[in-house]
Amino acid sequence: MTKPLNYYVDHTPPIDRLQETFGSQLEVFSLTEKLHLMGILAIHQQVISDGNYDLENEEYLMVDAYADHTFADENGKITGACELLDGATNRDLRGLILALAHQIHSNR
Repeated sequence: MTKPLNYYVDHTPPIDRLQETFGSQLEVFSLTEKLHLMGILAIHQQVISDGNYDLENEEYLMVDAYADHTFADENGKITGACELLDGATNRDLRGLILALAHQIHSNR
């Protein structure tokens, strides 16, 4: 059994919005959707670490990372999650990556 997101990341408005919409363990996401979301978050972290982004447009970075890659998002959950995470800190996002990794690893 996986742990809720707040085991890995603090209560912040973006994380709380994500949990309210998709559940405390993102249980409405399929394994594939969790992998895609984790990939988007990793891309976001990589772009920020490179410093190749405009600070004024940072809130759109995750949605742009999604748009720049051909991930399947037929029901809009991944895009919705990225929009809900607007304003999340890097620490929030790294904790979410860790939570997703544990959930993916626990999937049978």
